[in-house]
Amino acid sequence: MAERPVIRVLAWPGPSARQNPYNRLLYTAMSGQSAAITDFSTARLLRGRFDLLHLHWPNFRLPPRGASWKDQLVALHAAAIVMLALLLSRLRGQTSIWTIHNLQSH
Repeated sequence: MAERPVIRVLAWPGPSARQNPYNRLLYTAMSGQSAAITDFSTARLLRGRFDLLHLHWPNFRLPPRGASWKDQLVALHAAAIVMLALLLSRLRGQTSIWTIHNLQSH
């Protein structure tokens, strides 16, 4: 019986994320189904050794209203990384999936 090809997934947040056990549980299950899951990093994004970019909660770094300029700058940086990730993935012909869990942020 032929082995299934391994799908390389760059996950943000990945299985090591501590904010929510959902990611660890999801990616552990996927690993048993011929998927190689890697935590997102800018370096891994730039190397481009993945087939699928999987995003969850790209707004988790948005600052609250009235936040300091430093917090707003951090949020702008995070948004730029998300846009860069999507753009690079598309330019390379890689698939991007954004899993939307809620209609509104918590």
